[in-house]
Amino acid sequence: MNRVSLERLANTARAMKAAILLISALLAIGSIYVVFALVADPSLQTELIRNHVTGPNIPVTLDATALTGLCLIATINLTLILYGLACVWRFASLIRAGRIFSLQSGNCLRRTGAVALVGAASMVVSRLLAVLIATVGNPPGQKVLIIGFGTNEAFLLLLAALLFGIGHAMVLAAEIDAENRNFI
Repeated sequence: MNRVSLERLANTARAMKAAILLISALLAIGSIYVVFALVADPSLQTELIRNHVTGPNIPVTLDATALTGLCLIATINLTLILYGLACVWRFASLIRAGRIFSLQSGNCLRRTGAVALVGAASMVVSRLLAVLIATVGNPPGQKVLIIGFGTNEAFLLLLAALLFGIGHAMVLAAEIDAENRNFI
């Protein structure tokens, strides 16, 4: 590769890493803010669940078990996001090193696609479980189960399939290239 191409790759990798750091910082700040807000004012718990999970007209019963379950769901989703960001960070490092079409790059993209696929499924399942957990303590007839699949999940599935497919093609191409080099 020529010098200009390597500089462009380095700039792209730096921009990717800066975006990852910004997203990670916003996630950390948001998570810390929510935790402190909920600890400082426990009445926000029900309001937060109604505004972001169940909807304003659905009665919510939050006991210690429900709060633990909701925190567990949030932690799993946050872990998925952070792992996906770590995969993209690794890919940016490989780009910076000029190893774009390598076996490692393909594996990073494939792993990122797999995480995005799990994330899309988690978006649907997490909401379903969160609503169920938040309303399981309600009296009979007031328990709610919401199943939703929208354009956000569809686009994430499309992105996941695209990343996984490109990553898989890169892995196969790297294996074919390695095999061809052995013949020469």
